[in-house]
Amino acid sequence: MKKLTIVLTLIFVTACVQNKNIYYWGDYSDTLYATKKEPSAESKERHYRELLNIINNAQSYEKKIPPGIYFELSMYESEKGNHDKANILLNQEYSLYPEAKTYIENLRVGDKNE
Repeated sequence: MKKLTIVLTLIFVTACVQNKNIYYWGDYSDTLYATKKEPSAESKERHYRELLNIINNAQSYEKKIPPGIYFELSMYESEKGNHDKANILLNQEYSLYPEAKTYIENLRVGDKNE
């Protein structure tokens, strides 16, 4: 009985460790760092494309889209003047992460006042 308990505990711990990262991040850290280190149109475009890549590939890796990805992408779209697309992306962020409601509402209010 003692051996069975140990084996079941090891299986449980192993399963938890394997599922440690439930989000697909792609090259997010690298492209964000490049954008912050050397801000340019090219580095911003690479990061923008990486955000799209994360959204498009998360399911194929059987992972979730991380919190804030749609939100950040909506900021890029808003900068480009694509406010309708930005609002669609904010709705997608809210549907995945309703706890982001305050941030989303503040961003929308900002768009209306500008």
